[in-house]
Amino acid sequence: MSVDISQCNSAYGEIKVRWSTVGEERLTRLPKLQPVQVMQWTLPADVTTNDPAHLPLEFLVVSDSAGNLRVVPRVQAQAFISQCCAFGPAILANVKPVSADQSFADQVHVLCYRWYRCRSLRQRRSFSSAADLAIRPGVLAGSISRTILPDEVGSIKRLLALGSDAARDDGDQHPSNKVAIAYGLCAAALQDPLSCTDEQVRELVHAALFERLDVSLPVSDKAEFDACLCEALANHRDDSGGAFDAWFSGPHSNVIKALTGMLKRTAKRMSPELVKAGLVELGWAGHFAVATYIQACMGWVQRCLAENLTPVAKEHFEKIYLPQPEFGGLPLLMLMDRAPLIAPLVPRLWEAPNDRRLIGALHRLFCIYGEMVNARRTLDKSAKRIRRKPVYQQPKSADSSPKPQLSADDKIKLLARLTELAQQVATRRNYNCRYCGNPLKFTIELDVFKQFEPLEACGLCPSHPGRSRTVKIAWAEATKVLRGEER
Repeated sequence: MSVDISQCNSAYGEIKVRWSTVGEERLTRLPKLQPVQVMQWTLPADVTTNDPAHLPLEFLVVSDSAGNLRVVPRVQAQAFISQCCAFGPAILANVKPVSADQSFADQVHVLCYRWYRCRSLRQRRSFSSAADLAIRPGVLAGSISRTILPDEVGSIKRLLALGSDAARDDGDQHPSNKVAIAYGLCAAALQDPLSCTDEQVRELVHAALFERLDVSLPVSDKAEFDACLCEALANHRDDSGGAFDAWFSGPHSNVIKALTGMLKRTAKRMSPELVKAGLVELGWAGHFAVATYIQACMGWVQRCLAENLTPVAKEHFEKIYLPQPEFGGLPLLMLMDRAPLIAPLVPRLWEAPNDRRLIGALHRLFCIYGEMVNARRTLDKSAKRIRRKPVYQQPKSADSSPKPQLSADDKIKLLARLTELAQQVATRRNYNCRYCGNPLKFTIELDVFKQFEPLEACGLCPSHPGRSRTVKIAWAEATKVLRGEER
């Protein structure tokens, strides 16, 4: 079935359609001469928006082999989301009038959403090559493993072989390493689906999209922080669009410094870290405000297309544009930062959206990605600190004998024993996951043979990879392990 009208007017907007081809639209994995429709949707005449420049919304419409419509944005996901944010409020106000305070609160959430996405906290790891998965020589974690892959995934070689076979079965006869890694991780996730509550899924999605902070804004400080942020925004209300964006969310934004300075004049003196945590909290909440705007816009588009959407096409449409519990309460459109990772799994979810095994595999995939990102970040920070640390050269004396050198195998064995010690210390101190109470899996953060401060081990929970805990062990205790003494 296809849209067989060139124009459609209704109370939910106007639709216009023109024909094109896959080749002209530069789509992949489809015959270049296959027809494709370019669909434009605009607001009904009686609904006004403050930013009409963002209209119309444009989509590409393709029919699958069964005649079901596939409706996807013609522009990049983030550009499309910005369009929905521009006139989503007008649609919501048309459905149900909102107060000025609520409207302002929604605007603040959207601003903080944009601030959050522009910060270095956004996860950008793509793991597109085998080198991204390997631990470089000289930067050893507290494990005999030479890869950041979780234990259940296995070795890099096994992952690439498994992923290449899966990609070929899916029609890609010459998969790149990036594609093979994505398919391999999906295959591993399918072997071990994860069962989660809705709140745990939201945590997994958050950790897959953003690096988590070690601090959070206390509830008692939230009112003062919100008032200060509103005052700061009011001070810049006369700025031009470009000037405001540069101040608030640009690469050289000083909004944290400005808010910290303003809070110094109040009874609530906050550190820049707490101010940042407050913006992060609003930025994550902003994702759900943005999801509401997308839902409002696409709900009207869906009503315009009601006669053309089969039940299968309707379900496909809703998975992309409407909030879904399996995506942490967000639409699939807002997870496109992880598109290469979840791409092999998404078509299966469209075909069987209620398959608990597939949903559990998606959640396991988010969990695996969170573990890999944390492991990679920890190792990169360790390598950076080791490079920066000045090496102490002890003066040589005439009668000093050379110190015994440890072989690589001995170092690996000692590191494994130190990791066991960290696990034991964590057990004695009752260091479990703060959210689910499960035991943590510890790794050594620094190369212990170049470390002079107390030994540190980082513990992660498989179900909450974004929240870690650190155990510090005095060298006097660790030395017993190094000397082989009884613990």
